[in-house]
Amino acid sequence: MSNLTRLSGVSQYGDPLVSDLLEWSCYQFLDWGLLSVGAFTNVTFPSGTYPSGVGSHGAEPYVLRPARDPRYTAGTVWEGFRSNWVYESGVDYNRQPIQVSGIYVGGIFRPNTSVGVSGYRINYPEGRVVLNTPVPTGTRIACEFSFKNVRLDMDEAQWFKAVQFDSFNPADPQFKSPAGSGAWDVLSANRVQLPAIVIGAAPRVDMEGLQMGNLSRIHSQDVVFHILAETKFDRKQLHDIIVNQWQRRIEGIDKKRLANDNRFPLTYDGQINPSGYTYPQMVEPAGSGAYTWRKITWEEIKSAEMPSKPPLFRAVVRATLSVDLP
Repeated sequence: MSNLTRLSGVSQYGDPLVSDLLEWSCYQFLDWGLLSVGAFTNVTFPSGTYPSGVGSHGAEPYVLRPARDPRYTAGTVWEGFRSNWVYESGVDYNRQPIQVSGIYVGGIFRPNTSVGVSGYRINYPEGRVVLNTPVPTGTRIACEFSFKNVRLDMDEAQWFKAVQFDSFNPADPQFKSPAGSGAWDVLSANRVQLPAIVIGAAPRVDMEGLQMGNLSRIHSQDVVFHILAETKFDRKQLHDIIVNQWQRRIEGIDKKRLANDNRFPLTYDGQINPSGYTYPQMVEPAGSGAYTWRKITWEEIKSAEMPSKPPLFRAVVRATLSVDLP
């Protein structure tokens, strides 16, 4: 068909376009970058071994609680006090996050390779273990894991989300409640534990032609970073981390190629994808053909404090990102 009748810049409706690619690339860059400066917490057993007579959930941070989820039989889903478990390895930091080797069910170790009735799957974003066969809700289930200290999300995520306060405290009475109450009675997928950064590409674009005779251009677009925190310190930390990326150049990620080659790091249900790539593997040529899109430059950056009322402190950072497009 003649180019006279076709749209420019899109070959198929639904493909990730510039706004989506800018948003997702910033998400991947910041998510890995925060791990690389130690924004994660390791939850370990005392002395490195499973303690006999382990306590109940809420008393010890490594003990999971039964989650009330209408999609599953009671005793099937168990969750930690923090979601957003770390699945990445090889972090460029002086300590490493814990790789979940298995779980203890009633004092019996089940390795992460378990299959059949004793098997389970780990949903890392939701910080959950889903058993193949339910066990009594009074069972003690425990494991060592790491969680990310900062929650990242994109503004296209589910609109119904409940901000959850005091989520670093496993002794929270609402968490210790046998059935969960308050924010703990909300599905994990609909809880936002703080501090958090929500990323959204704004519909504000400036374009400048690169050369005469074709449609190549410099595409400059605002990306907004909404910061939500329970303390002023966390708000300042996240604000300054984002602002300090001024004039930084990062690699954009080609989401479509990544999906076509099954290289997304996690599966649809939150498990580690055996063929998935972490951010460094996506952008480095050594990673069996880098999945890069275009280089992105952080241009002008502005920030502002948003109306806040303790225990919620908010700020917004607006960054103008530029990319050369054909």
